[in-house]
Formats: sequence, structure tokens, C-alpha cells
Amino acid sequence: MRDISSTTDAAGNQTFVTEYAAGIYTLPDGQSGSVASVTIKTFIPATGGTSGSCITSTIEKLEALPGWTTTVDRAGGCDKEIRVEVSNSATRQKADFSFLMIFGKTRIDSGAIR
Repeated sequence: MRDISSTTDAAGNQTFVTEYAAGIYTLPDGQSGSVASVTIKTFIPATGGTSGSCITSTIEKLEALPGWTTTVDRAGGCDKEIRVEVSNSATRQKADFSFLMIFGKTRIDSGAIR
């Protein structure tokens, strides 16, 4: 995870942009890394957790190493999950990245390559 920007406006609303690793691998020698990244912009209202408020998450950018592709299955939105499939057709490997930020239920899964 790499923070790109974070701001708070006069009303107390927070907006931040973060890059997350997607498609995680571990080599036999113990080295690890990822084959892709998903950059997400998240807006958290100052009225967090109150009736009618929601966290809005949207995809800003997708990047993948050569040979790998990314496919958006769910694009996010107001209290909505982001799901991105990372795949390599030559090796038939894939991973499922998922991101859900809801008050009290945040979940981030970078997806292990299988």
C-alpha cells in the first residue's frame, strides 16, 4: 500500500488516494511481490457512520506487468465493493483483488496468484 494524497476539506470530509498491490506472489526462495496495482480514490464524509452517509470508493488507475491484464468486475461507488481480476492468459494464472470500505466493515484483499 502506498499513500499518494490525503486531504480534509473545511467541512471535515476526507479524500485520499492510495495505490494497492494486486496479484501477490511468493517465490520458492522467499522473495515476494505483485504483478499489478490498483489506485483507489476514497471519499469519507465528515458525518461518518450516520444514517444516509456512505464511503465512496472509485478506481483511479490500473497497472499490470507485461503479460498480465486487469479486468474490473465491480467498479465501487457509495458503500460498494471494488473487484479487479488480474490474469495471465499464457500461464493461466489469476488473482482476485477486492476492496471494500464501509464504516466498521473495511476489507482489503490483494489476491494471491493461483
